[in-house]
Order: sequence, then structure tokens, then C-alpha cells
Amino acid sequence: MGYILLTAVFWLAFFILVPRRVWRRLYPEILFGALVGTISDLIGVTTFQWHYLGPTVGGLSRWADLG
Repeated sequence: MGYILLTAVFWLAFFILVPRRVWRRLYPEILFGALVGTISDLIGVTTFQWHYLGPTVGGLSRWADLG
């Protein structure tokens, strides 16, 4: 639930702080950033960079590691 609220806060801040004229001009950069993020995520998944090794890592749970 916290991630949903945080996402809503970020979208609200985006719509309040960025004027529509500037947003239209920045659209190509936004698309490029989304493309680079998607490619880096796919490379990370295929090379097992974020592979989880077990229920605990060094005594910490998965949620503590992600946090």
C-alpha cells in the first residue's frame, strides 16, 4: 500500500511542479529514459544481477534487503 501512495505522491508532484509547455518539450527525453531503464532491467534479469539466493541473506529477510 505504501508503494501505491508513494507513486501517487510522485505523480501529483510531477503535475504540480512541471508546467505543460515544459512537459511537451521534455517528452523525447522521457521516452529515452524509459527505453534505457527497460533495457537495463532486461540486461539485469538475463544476467541474474538481482537473483535472490534464499529466504535469508546474512540473517536479513528479503524485505529488509529491498528496503
